[in-house]
Amino acid sequence: MRLPTRITILGVKTKFGLRRLLAKLVSLRLRTKILLGIALVVVIGIIIFIRLINGSANGTISQTKTPATTPISNLTADGKTFSFSYPNSFHQIPADSLSAQDIEKFSLLSPQTSPWHIDIQIRKLPSGNITDDSSYKLRKLNPQQYAEQVVTINGNDMYVLTDITGGYNKIVFTVDTGRIASIAVTSNSATDSNQLDLALNQVIKTWKWR
Repeated sequence: MRLPTRITILGVKTKFGLRRLLAKLVSLRLRTKILLGIALVVVIGIIIFIRLINGSANGTISQTKTPATTPISNLTADGKTFSFSYPNSFHQIPADSLSAQDIEKFSLLSPQTSPWHIDIQIRKLPSGNITDDSSYKLRKLNPQQYAEQVVTINGNDMYVLTDITGGYNKIVFTVDTGRIASIAVTSNSATDSNQLDLALNQVIKTWKWR
């Protein structure tokens, strides 16, 4: 049986065959989808473009912040009988008065929550024997409170005595001809012991007799 060359859709006759009509409908639907897709892409592109323009106009630029660091440098102390360098967080303050055996005194302070102190004292030591110094002897006779360590730096023997009962309290003794130096670094708190160790090490590694 032959298909009619004309069919009626919703009461309207058409001159196209059924197959050609279906092909036209499919093609029209496909073109409609393509056009809708293109329109959607264009709309999205316009929205993004507008947001970029507004962002630039409002100055919304994100920046990565680098934490500020305080540079650490060293200062030089020049005494009559010695010289050394120390961290710039310290500043010189008036030292105690000299006693009969004292040759020179020098004091530094770093104003922390628990202040850091560096106190230098040069005393007479006619024998040149460290065990004849009363300050060293007092600590040496109390091992329950003071731990001793001996190191040699730049040819100088350094006797480091650490108070192990609390806070931060280290004193270094070093002997030159007829005199002895005591270098004390102290603080009521041991919280900053690492920084205090660095300060002490800076002093003794740069220590020079005059």
